[in-house]
Amino acid sequence: MRAGLVLLTVLLFEAFAFPLDTAAPTWHILDTYQQPQGLPQNSVYAILQTGDGYLWVGIKGGLARFDGALFTVFSARAPNQLRASEVQGLVEGDELSLWIATH
Repeated sequence: MRAGLVLLTVLLFEAFAFPLDTAAPTWHILDTYQQPQGLPQNSVYAILQTGDGYLWVGIKGGLARFDGALFTVFSARAPNQLRASEVQGLVEGDELSLWIATH
């Protein structure tokens, strides 16, 4: 599976009701996060915001958690973190559990 996104971009969608014959809604970029801003890798496979407010990013090199200011990286290289390094899917389970799909 190829990376669906090259960078992580936070977008704001103008959610207004449009008649069928008018212009399409527009998107506005609020912030862009790449490696210079702390994202461990620009190849992003999955993004999920959990109920506790964290933004989880599945990347080719593991998993990153964003708290609004900093990225914390979890990888297969660190002991007792991940068994595989390519995170391709993320789902929130019961009681704020995080289910991680790896390659």
